[in-house]
Amino acid sequence: MYKILKVEDCTNSSPVVIEKPQIKRTIEKKDIDTNDNSIPVSIIKNHLKNIQTIQDRIIKNAKNEADKLLKETKKLINELKENAKKTGYNEGYSNGYEEGLKKGIAEGKEKTSSLIAEAREIKNEILNERKNLQKEFECDMISTIIECVKKIIDINIEENSDIIINLIKKGLENYEASDIVTVKVSESDYEYLVKNKDKVLRSLRFIDDINIAKDISLNKGDCIIHTPSGMIDSGLKTQLENLEKALKGVLNEQ
Repeated sequence: MYKILKVEDCTNSSPVVIEKPQIKRTIEKKDIDTNDNSIPVSIIKNHLKNIQTIQDRIIKNAKNEADKLLKETKKLINELKENAKKTGYNEGYSNGYEEGLKKGIAEGKEKTSSLIAEAREIKNEILNERKNLQKEFECDMISTIIECVKKIIDINIEENSDIIINLIKKGLENYEASDIVTVKVSESDYEYLVKNKDKVLRSLRFIDDINIAKDISLNKGDCIIHTPSGMIDSGLKTQLENLEKALKGVLNEQ
């Protein structure tokens, strides 16, 4: 069962603490069409339904063929019996009956076993195909979920500038040292953050002051916090990457 993701879930996830700071390079944002690399659920369901129909038809045909062979065997036995009777010799009749009986039963068993074995082989192939399709469907579903979350977050970033404040608060929620920290944000978030510095400080318990720095290599929604203990990356992109890894990890455990 899949969980519906909200923007709050992404912005409230645990940050990643990196001991040695590194300078991020500029990453160009690409618009991704979720319809290009994903398979619609309706197509997957129809495909699985068609596979089940084919499987049922094959097994039904195998059973019908087996019944047909048994009827032909009985018919052959009766014909041999009648032919033996016509000879007028009890010995010929008895031999013909026994021979026909054995031959018919042997042929019937051989053909029936062959058809049943073939039906089972096809059934196993169908079951394996269904498992593969399900695996592909789940992988595509995770990719689709992540891309949808990215697009929703992009929209909310444009409409709600307070998201950058929430990201800083989340990144420092477990930091209890009374120090001055440096927060690096994108050029798009810099001006708003400077104007609302007091609002940021009011939301933090142990921080005496923050230095706000503009980093042109960062994208909107990125947030790098430098503290005496190390660097904290609480940006949206990092949190989305961690979410994607977590979802794929759950899938691999199944």
